[in-house]
Amino acid sequence: MQYKDDLLCEACQRGKLIKTPFSSKNSVFTSRSLELLHINLFGPTSTTFVNGKRYGRVVMGDYSRLTWGMFVAHKNESFEILFKLCKRIQNEKGVCITPT
Repeated sequence: MQYKDDLLCEACQRGKLIKTPFSSKNSVFTSRSLELLHINLFGPTSTTFVNGKRYGRVVMGDYSRLTWGMFVAHKNESFEILFKLCKRIQNEKGVCITPT
């Protein structure tokens, strides 16, 4: 009986395949500022942020590339913080943000 340690199973071979990265887009698909927002929630992080907050939320406008970052202690606080940010942006910029 011979054992060959250099052979990989099919699942391992697929897992080691090199994937090509997504190509970056140089075009903007919106016609006005804050028409499309990209929102990302990440965490929990291994390091705590200010006041023990472990989650982060990043909001970026597609047209203007304006970016806001905020930190929350728990995921369930995330929507309330986002809602307040949208209200503040609407007041400052004079633009209506509507969910789709």
